[in-house]
Amino acid sequence: SVIYVPFMLDIDAANPKRSRMEAVGFSLAIPEVSDLKLFCSSFTGILEKLRAEAKPQGYRPRNACVEVAAEASLDLLSQQAWLASEKAKDFAGVVNSVEYIHLEKQGNNVKTLGSGRVSPDPKLLRCYEQIRKRYFSPLFRSFRLSGLLERSPRRWWEVFAKPLNTLPVEFFMNAPDLPHFVKHFQRDVRVAFSQEDSQTLSQKETDMSQPSDSPPVATAKEAKSIEQIVMNMVRNYIIGKTSDKTGVDYKKIKTEFSNSSSDSAQSTETKPSPDRKTFEDARKKLATRLFLEVRSRHGSDFSSYFAEHFGAVQQLTIASGNDFQRVCDSLLKSPHDVRVMTLLALSANS
Repeated sequence: SVIYVPFMLDIDAANPKRSRMEAVGFSLAIPEVSDLKLFCSSFTGILEKLRAEAKPQGYRPRNACVEVAAEASLDLLSQQAWLASEKAKDFAGVVNSVEYIHLEKQGNNVKTLGSGRVSPDPKLLRCYEQIRKRYFSPLFRSFRLSGLLERSPRRWWEVFAKPLNTLPVEFFMNAPDLPHFVKHFQRDVRVAFSQEDSQTLSQKETDMSQPSDSPPVATAKEAKSIEQIVMNMVRNYIIGKTSDKTGVDYKKIKTEFSNSSSDSAQSTETKPSPDRKTFEDARKKLATRLFLEVRSRHGSDFSSYFAEHFGAVQQLTIASGNDFQRVCDSLLKSPHDVRVMTLLALSANS
């Protein structure tokens, strides 16, 4: 078996910015072997690969730290798939599944906190690799992985419905002193909006090097998804209202945002200009206020709020009447879905 360390969210209600991710026991990944000879030859290579890629995270190897206990099975399967690809036609040629057992020592006893079984599935493993490589925020990844493991065809943003309503608002708003597990959450939301619905976007528009403050927008001739429409409407509203309040022309500082933004988790920024600092502070305050107002509204109350606010400004990026009709239909038929998208869009534009 391979040992992993799951990290769970420990929320400080009095001061959310002091919340942290704590290691909770160990998660053992135990493979169910189908071909012992082939497994033994592959498993040695897996251990060598894990050792070669090991980088420190505190006093643990980084690739042993996971956001959810079940990720232990996913990670081991992804390693196995990489090695077995040349020696076996399918994953079942090496292992039938990987079980995980989440254990924690409490006093003199060892408690089982959870257990499960993950079967090899090429689509599941591809999605797991994308989530692990594409996103930087442990908080964002943890919810995406939880949704992935449900094995039901859910849209990427649905798993955030409960966290957006229960976790402190500080976790979703852009700030310099956020806990490490929350940093890059806004960046990850922007990437998800631009890349998860790739059917209507060109390869150029889905390039991960796209500046974070300039999310890709489909042309008027392309059919936009409801996620794109909501994201654009929220972004246009926030930029327009912030510019009106501060007197700062966004077009003049847009280049500064583009030059300083990066998708790298280790990116560093130069000192912002006074106009950009004023714009950023006002934008965050506006996004936070809107986030709390949207979170307190449901059903038809939210639909009216959305139309009165985000529909009351000029939406230059939405040139088609069909897009507006689609928003109206969604607000009438599924306001809860639009509400979740709006909360995420506000986080992305904070």
